[in-house]
Amino acid sequence: MYAQRLGSRYRLEDRLGGGGMGEVFLARVDSDAGSGDGGTAGIRTGTLLAAKLLRPDLTRDPEVVARFLQESRLLRSVHHPHVVRVLDLVAEGDRLAIVMEYVPGGDLRRAVPLPCPLLLALDLLGQVAEGLAAIHAAGITHRDLKPENVLVQAVPDGALRARLTDFGVSYRDDLISTRHDRIIGTAGYLSPESANGRRAGPAADVYALGVMLYELVTGRRPFLAESPAAVIRAHAEAPVPRPPAVPDPVWALLADLLAKSPQARPTAAEAARRLRALAGAVLPAQAVLPAQPVPQAAPTGRHAVAAVPPVDAAADEATLLRVPPGAVRAIDPDVETALPGAASAALPPAGGTQGPAARSRRRPVVAPAAVVTGILA
Repeated sequence: MYAQRLGSRYRLEDRLGGGGMGEVFLARVDSDAGSGDGGTAGIRTGTLLAAKLLRPDLTRDPEVVARFLQESRLLRSVHHPHVVRVLDLVAEGDRLAIVMEYVPGGDLRRAVPLPCPLLLALDLLGQVAEGLAAIHAAGITHRDLKPENVLVQAVPDGALRARLTDFGVSYRDDLISTRHDRIIGTAGYLSPESANGRRAGPAADVYALGVMLYELVTGRRPFLAESPAAVIRAHAEAPVPRPPAVPDPVWALLADLLAKSPQARPTAAEAARRLRALAGAVLPAQAVLPAQPVPQAAPTGRHAVAAVPPVDAAADEATLLRVPPGAVRAIDPDVETALPGAASAALPPAGGTQGPAARSRRRPVVAPAAVVTGILA
């Protein structure tokens, strides 16, 4: 058991998981929150919640901290059955955390087999789309939608309820920074506009929803490659391969969700309606498509995608990438990947040494408490 205090109200217990932006712990309310504000008012001592602690290196970035605070406040107002509710924000010393509902069960990647029964895939992703529509209506773009960020909970009638979570890299449309030199997300679910370094709006979440649907019904994502840079390039440029066993109505929806142009994709609300319609009228309950083989690398052509095994989900984390002209740079100064037009695409070995240029990119340390004070002022 972890057993460490968080703020004045919570005690961290077991570690539930982690990702590119931080770690999630099971948290227990250690004192009555009746005097608290927002979603914590009335929560009783002993109640189990979940607390996500932002990665320490990210708490030194004033812009990341500012976005984190702004989003936490806004998300506390979103009440939807398919969105995990954010209840509280804790900033103390060098720690920054959001406290949210605890949802027992696992994430979508672990909750269903791959390939997944078509009806189940359409039902679960219809729920996800409804949750997306709710946060989009609040002016929020998630920016890191993937199976690990969808929790699946069994309800009393035996059905499964999907709930969208992990808004650590989201942004509110009217609070977005004027800086456009960043890509935030996971390579396997990154929209073409994000891959090209353009602003990622709600349509980017819809694209990631399409990748998830493709993965659930075929057993793999549309693009697999030897490096994150190659996957990102494929999302930006390569046509989406149609699996032969996918029925026409499902493929029509997939093609729209995975359109290269954001304007060509449906909204999350429209996607939810279409997913519900397909689940209710087109497909039998037990239909399962055959698993799709990993494609072999094409011998020639700019869209060749190398044959590799599926990416280990534990290593497939959200990445914050800077995009100077012609290249992508990860926040980890030891990792650099290239996009179209870059001079190279080499990934240094793990544990490589930092060069002078990498060290020079480090930001000055800023205590989160000081940033919070400045923002509130």
